Amino acid sequence: MSAPDLDFGLHIETARLQEFLAQLLRSQELMQRRQDELTSTVDALLKKLDSGEHGIEEQQQVLQKLQSDIVSLSERLDSFDKLRIGEKMERYDSDHSDIKTFQSQISQLDSKVGSADLAHIGV
Repeated sequence: MSAPDLDFGLHIETARLQEFLAQLLRSQELMQRRQDELTSTVDALLKKLDSGEHGIEEQQQVLQKLQSDIVSLSERLDSFDKLRIGEKMERYDSDHSDIKTFQSQISQLDSKVGSADLAHIGV
């Protein structure tokens, strides 16, 4: 083989190696992009998972507060019912006392009217 043939063969092999290296570089860039995409996807999933766990904790806290508020409201309603029952009993006692007083006044008036009728008749 002569020197020019060797140079031409070397030139062809160099071109093939350059093309191969270019393909390797493109493959490496593609793999790097895919790795970056996967990394960002994993990061996004981790954030969602973290916020989901945080959201669950917040929901549990809200539920606990609601349960506490329901218990408090139930206690207040019980107290209010007892108060209303007490007020109704007081009104009943007051009305009953008024009725007794009214009946007593009617009895007194009846006896006065009866005495006046007897005095008027002359008995």
